[in-house]
Amino acid sequence: MEKINIIEYDDAGRILQTGVASLENVEVEFALGKLLLQGEADPLTQYIRSDGVIEARPVNQARLDGMVLRDLPAPCVLVLDGTPYDCDDTECELSFSLPGLHHVQVEAWPVQSAAFEVAT
Repeated sequence: MEKINIIEYDDAGRILQTGVASLENVEVEFALGKLLLQGEADPLTQYIRSDGVIEARPVNQARLDGMVLRDLPAPCVLVLDGTPYDCDDTECELSFSLPGLHHVQVEAWPVQSAAFEVAT
C-alpha cells in the first residue's frame, strides 16, 4: 500500500491538517470533494493559493508599543484574552478592566498570527 504526504486545506487556503495517508484513502477523500494536495507544508507559516501552490504566509508586522498596538494589518481581528474584536485601524490602544497578564493575538488571513502578553 503506497503512502503519500498529504495536505488538507479549506477554500481560503488555510491548511487544516497534514500527514501521511494511503493513496487509496486519498483518492476516496478527493472524490468526496475534500481539498487535498500532495506534499508537505507548515500551517503556521504557509497557505495554499487558489491555484494550488504552497505559498509563504506574510509576516505580521504588528508590534506592541507600551499599551498601543501599531502597524496592524487592517482589517484584522484582535483576540484579547480569548474574545475576538474586529479592527479596521492600523493602531489600537489597549485597556483592560482587570489587572493581570493579558494575552493579545492579531489575526488577518493569510498574514501570520502575532501574539503578545500585556501586564496591567
